[in-house]
Amino acid sequence: MSNEIFKSSSRSAGDLAGVFEADDVTAYFYLYAMRPGATPKVLGALNITRFVSGAPEKSISINWDKDQGKCGVFINDNLIALYDVGLLAESDGKVGKYIDKEIPATCVFS
Repeated sequence: MSNEIFKSSSRSAGDLAGVFEADDVTAYFYLYAMRPGATPKVLGALNITRFVSGAPEKSISINWDKDQGKCGVFINDNLIALYDVGLLAESDGKVGKYIDKEIPATCVFS
């Protein structure tokens, strides 16, 4: 039996969404561009399998910060990975990062 989990959160403008998807083998955190009338486009994909193993579905959440510029995936209220939308224009697709230290004080999640 497969334990599939799918969670998402769009920012208030509806143009971007953070998406978490997992099954018994892998777990990914995606950043999608959402354009009306168009197929959603993946802007970033992070393999977060090592952080998610055994975590119950209710412990996983996707949240945007108060300025709607960063989207994070949390497990038991701990930030695991983050997308910084401000990096979209200046990056080569590397807009996501794994979190291995405290969240900067300027990053406040709701």
